[in-house]
Amino acid sequence: MNEKITITDKNKAVYRRFIQEVFNEGRLDKIEEFLSPSYVYRDAPPGTPSGPAGIKEIVSMFRAAFPDLKITIDEQAAERDLVCSR
Repeated sequence: MNEKITITDKNKAVYRRFIQEVFNEGRLDKIEEFLSPSYVYRDAPPGTPSGPAGIKEIVSMFRAAFPDLKITIDEQAAERDLVCSR
């Protein structure tokens, strides 16, 4: 079978890797591989730095509060460069 991998499939895979490597494994060193320096987290708590540094703070906060954190993606939908996960 010659299945073609679509860009939306690739985008979903990148997001799954981000969740696994950064949140589940705590690999903060990987954040720059996933996020642009100009990334903006619009729901960040007040005082959170912008860009990847802010996400490092958020992930660190979550992992400190929940040391056994394990995020599971049950479903994903994607269109163009947008990915939504549940």
